[in-house]
Amino acid sequence: MASYNVVLSFEDGSVTFPAGKPGHPGNWDYYDDSNYRVEFIPDNSPLLLWDARKDYGNTIREWMPGNSLKPLCVNDLGLNISMDSLPSYKHYDSIVRDYTFKYFCKNDIAGRRNALSNKSKIVVAVSTTIENPQPLEIGLITANGIAFTAQFQANTGTNTYKIPLGELKQGKYIMVKRPYPEFMPYYHESEDSFELNLKDIETIQFSIKQGLSPNIDLTVAKIWLE
Repeated sequence: MASYNVVLSFEDGSVTFPAGKPGHPGNWDYYDDSNYRVEFIPDNSPLLLWDARKDYGNTIREWMPGNSLKPLCVNDLGLNISMDSLPSYKHYDSIVRDYTFKYFCKNDIAGRRNALSNKSKIVVAVSTTIENPQPLEIGLITANGIAFTAQFQANTGTNTYKIPLGELKQGKYIMVKRPYPEFMPYYHESEDSFELNLKDIETIQFSIKQGLSPNIDLTVAKIWLE
């Protein structure tokens, strides 16, 4: 981590940024401690796509009364999704039980796109109190709106699930948030075939699917690439 200030010097004094205040950081009477920061991250370090603690407010989801941030440990939070049953949505002539959230991660990873070629797994940190395995689906959505997804099961307790990127296949683009009254299908699947290119990803898609237990008690903390 590098910290620095930008100082503009004039005949009658100096102005220091980012504060934009008169004075020089080297002067005894300059008290503002704000600065610019640049973090140097090795290409082989994990690439964070979604963090409940900082990204909750910008997560695209349907509001549910049992969903909220939950403390996990010091300075860490998870998105707790708790409900008696999965909501149901109309998809043409059928009913789908599902709960999906999305997050636009393009801007978060813009500075590390060159590191995407080193990544081989998508990782989900999740916990559940339900005794039966909980079916989940993780997906990456590209700039042209194509979703590449893979399903896995979460077992009781807190676990980190690593899914090889090669297991992500072209899948369903879930339509959230939902219009009211409902007139759109719940998901879209392209008839054309595409290949996943990590440099095209813009959004993550996380879905809870119907399992053996009707009720849901799941906490998602982070999603990243490694």
